[in-house]
Amino acid sequence: MQGLVSKYGADRVVQIKIEGAPMSKFGALVRHVRSVAGTQEHQGSMSGGRMWMATGPIDDLHALAAKLDLGQVSVDDAAKTITITADPGKLP
Repeated sequence: MQGLVSKYGADRVVQIKIEGAPMSKFGALVRHVRSVAGTQEHQGSMSGGRMWMATGPIDDLHALAAKLDLGQVSVDDAAKTITITADPGKLP
């Protein structure tokens, strides 16, 4: 994530956490998030049904969160983090 922060600034890098997604969905989720966010660069990993991804540049955290209709979404403005509890029926 440090590379993204160095390139875009901490205020324009967003962390996205998706909980409850199967490992088989990792690639599709990365492509979906990048498409919705309109970004090309990311860093991420997945383990035990939890995906973590950082991407940027993002100017509007809440606008991105509203577009990520993958389940129950919460936003932590201070941490620049979107957390999603996945709904299996909404996963790509």
